[in-house]
Amino acid sequence: MKREYILNKIAIVKLLIITVVFVFILTSCATRVSSIKLDQDIKLEQDEGYLLIEVDTKRSLYKILLTGQKKIYLTKDDLKAGSNYIFINLPAGDYQIERIYTNYYSRFSFKNEYWNFSVKPRMISYVGSLQVKANYWGGVASFELINNSSLALEYLEEKFPNVLENRLVEYSGPGEDRFFSHVRSTPSTVQGVKQ
Repeated sequence: MKREYILNKIAIVKLLIITVVFVFILTSCATRVSSIKLDQDIKLEQDEGYLLIEVDTKRSLYKILLTGQKKIYLTKDDLKAGSNYIFINLPAGDYQIERIYTNYYSRFSFKNEYWNFSVKPRMISYVGSLQVKANYWGGVASFELINNSSLALEYLEEKFPNVLENRLVEYSGPGEDRFFSHVRSTPSTVQGVKQ
């Protein structure tokens, strides 16, 4: 009886150690990032670009996991209720909005290519406005990625004019949009002098 009791305790301790190691591995794989706040064009590496995404939500979110060239998560500091633009630098390449966590326990996973986007090297890649729709009871009902290029450009002109002066902006969310190339071709607009 005593031997069986000791073997059960050892099994429980082993299970706890394995669980702690597994949780540590999972949490260490993704890098936590926060939105850039200062209007200062940082020196990007040859294979880096900027990502701009708006999150429009009636309730605060816990985090958003982006996977691709680098695995990152956007934190609740940038995901408060209201309209929030998130502006970060990332390695260039293909990414996907993989999971949205509404709180510590609830998450929504996305696997289809609608949620894919690219970050172009040495440019600002605008992904769209992530709209979080609430149901009648205030819970999350659906998510949609909407292109609001003109509003994104207004945001950049107001908050990041120095960065915008040196970088081209392109839409890289679902579908196609030539708004930014049209703005660049207008003679009264000077945008993106550095490549």
